[in-house]
Amino acid sequence: MLRERSSKRAILSGRGYSGRMREYDEPGDDLIRPEDFVVRPGIPSDARRMGLDRATEEGAMVELAGSLNRSKPSHRLVAWVLLLAFAAPLLFGVSRQLF
Repeated sequence: MLRERSSKRAILSGRGYSGRMREYDEPGDDLIRPEDFVVRPGIPSDARRMGLDRATEEGAMVELAGSLNRSKPSHRLVAWVLLLAFAAPLLFGVSRQLF
């Protein structure tokens, strides 16, 4: 036959197929975790009520801003860059009207 027959001794000692596969199942070595498929609440509930989600341009920006963590310096830098990117056109428009 093509398949190996497992003996009762191998099954009882845990050295059968499942016993050998337990050697590869080490906790913490999971490549894909169930938490990877959970949607993180990056968009506030009021924005979701307005119809914004990650598929819309505005919703993607709201989700990006909502996912920033103020304790990380790189996230603070991204927040400042976003603030400048949105404030610069306003400042240029106002300065053009005044001068």
